[in-house]
Amino acid sequence: MVCNCVGRNRQQPRIDLYGIHILKCPKNGTPTRVHDTLVHALVILLRALGLAVSLEPIGLFDNVNEEDNRRPDILIHNPFGGGARVILDVAVTGVTGSSRLSDEDVEQPLRIRFHQKKAKYGHIARANGLTFIPAIFSHTGQIHDTIKGWLFNQIKMKMELDDPQVHNGKIQSTMRYWMTDLSAVINKSASRAILAATTMLVDKVNSTPPIAPSSDQCDETLKANHESAQHFIEEMDLLVLNQNHTQT
Repeated sequence: MVCNCVGRNRQQPRIDLYGIHILKCPKNGTPTRVHDTLVHALVILLRALGLAVSLEPIGLFDNVNEEDNRRPDILIHNPFGGGARVILDVAVTGVTGSSRLSDEDVEQPLRIRFHQKKAKYGHIARANGLTFIPAIFSHTGQIHDTIKGWLFNQIKMKMELDDPQVHNGKIQSTMRYWMTDLSAVINKSASRAILAATTMLVDKVNSTPPIAPSSDQCDETLKANHESAQHFIEEMDLLVLNQNHTQT
């Protein structure tokens, strides 16, 4: 099954088994939906921490360039520890695209997206007296070290207001809760988007009048079904093997 969008090579990309294409396909608005849901979840956590947060501030860079229409996702007016106001711009990136050149370097797509965000906002933020922090996440729930480190420090300084000798384990447990919550938001939003997009595609196929296939088409269908079944069996064997190994 192919998507009705047009890829970079001007061809309709094929829908993959795991919904990877759907997560980056702009046709159904999936990337925007996942991004916006994550931004709102992050705002809720920051406000719960006691920070004054503005969502998508408009005209933030007017004093540098009146026609600048860049609009970061989050502006924090009172970061703990003092200093300049902080802007966060969120990005949710895939982990299997062309930016990942090695299976061993799983953080590479996040680093590339991090540097892209720095190039977009770093200079203009400094010129405006702001601190810029890219908030980079992946579809699989990975979180870039820079935003993790900043969040950890904000939680730490908040807790130290109540107990200057707060135990590091308490900070770590709060941090783990935040990271789990943000990862769950990504996973839930992505899963719902994949389900909605695939349902639309299936409905579209089912509403198309059936056409009697030729013998060649039947052969191709049988071959595809056989390969799919074989792939399923191999995958199940691997899962069972991993499960047995874990139990052992």
